[in-house]
Amino acid sequence: MNNRENFRSFNIECLDLQDKVFKAVINVWTENIDNPIIDDVVENKKYEFQGEYQIFFLEYRDETGIHYVNFSDRVNNAFYGLCKKIEQRKIKLLIKGCSLGYYMIPCLQYSIYTTPLILGRRIEKRFMRISIFEPENDVKNVVTIEKQKNYYNTWLESIKGLPY
Repeated sequence: MNNRENFRSFNIECLDLQDKVFKAVINVWTENIDNPIIDDVVENKKYEFQGEYQIFFLEYRDETGIHYVNFSDRVNNAFYGLCKKIEQRKIKLLIKGCSLGYYMIPCLQYSIYTTPLILGRRIEKRFMRISIFEPENDVKNVVTIEKQKNYYNTWLESIKGLPY
């Protein structure tokens, strides 16, 4: 049964190993799934849920014919899992969601937003939210999901003990 809800489509640019820029589309939607089994590609874990759950799907299609789909009970896991699959093809997504210094912090895990993180500085109550699909113009900022996760953990350490 195909019960796609909340469908959105985002046109992005990508970069291959030969520094050739090409176009891709990422589609995002939700589906209500009974007893879903989630393969968390980033953490290399499997989760089994009982009952009906809203599942977030992300689909990548590019002009070279590459196609991937990833899904999870949280947008951030679906997104980072999709990115990890694409990284294996040595493709860089030229978007803020793949930029060093940006991360989908826990309060954003059910959204398509990220926020910039500055070492040694907490985020404000009304922090900046940027679409993960916003273009990243500096290719040097585009890093692997592992590097993003390491930066996030370094940022967490850097704010320990700082007042709110």
